[in-house]
Amino acid sequence: MLATILKERRLALNLTQQAVADQLHTTRQTISNWETGKNYPDVPMLIAISELYSLTIDDTMVMSNKSLMTIN
Repeated sequence: MLATILKERRLALNLTQQAVADQLHTTRQTISNWETGKNYPDVPMLIAISELYSLTIDDTMVMSNKSLMTIN
C-alpha cells in the first residue's frame, strides 16, 4: 500500500514527518494523512516525493499494486 511505502521509506531515511513536510512545502498533518491512508498525494506531489525518497514513480506504483493484489 502506498501509505506503508511512504512511511517505511521516510523512516529508512531517518526523516521526521516535519522534515519531509518542510522539504515538500506542506504540513506535517498532510504527511501523516498520506502515511495512514486517509488521503493520497496528487501526481505533482508524488513526483516530488519520489525525488526526495530516491524512488521512481514506477517503483512506487508497482510496490503499491503488489500490496493491493495481496489484499485482494
